[in-house]
Amino acid sequence: MGNQTALLTRDPAPPKTRNRSAARREQPVAPCPRLRREDVLHALARLTIAERARLEATEALRQLGVIRGRRLAEDIGHAIAAAFYGIEPPTNAAAALETDDGARVQVRTLHCTGKRPRAAIGTLREPYDLLLALRLNADYAPLEAIQIPRQVVQEYQHDGRLNWTKRLTRDPRVRHIPGDDL
Repeated sequence: MGNQTALLTRDPAPPKTRNRSAARREQPVAPCPRLRREDVLHALARLTIAERARLEATEALRQLGVIRGRRLAEDIGHAIAAAFYGIEPPTNAAAALETDDGARVQVRTLHCTGKRPRAAIGTLREPYDLLLALRLNADYAPLEAIQIPRQVVQEYQHDGRLNWTKRLTRDPRVRHIPGDDL
């Protein structure tokens, strides 16, 4: 009986993996000893209020025609780009914007929520003459944008994908647009 008690009180062996460091990382996290029920309920109430406000704002943007699909950042980026060029956004969110001078502008929106800004612009869809890449902060406000001619995009693409790099931004053919100008 003594051996069975020892087996029940002993910590279980870590799962067998080929990578021992992975087994060490997967240890359960113990709850904070000072965690109080009132603190949790207060945090949940604040989260509920914030979520309701987000849903109301999203519905207002949907009624205004800014949000047309399920990709919030992309739809907001298209609306910002259309306002920047002084045109109406296309009914199809996947279509390029057509400026007054006939240029087709493909819009890519990067929603930056962490400490480092997003850089992957991705693969572009044809046809387009210009690329407008926008960076939005966590609150969906424009931080900055770059306007890139198609020829420059093709020079900087790697395996069909484009990244927002310092080298690309410093290219004299690329127009940098501060967030206040958008």
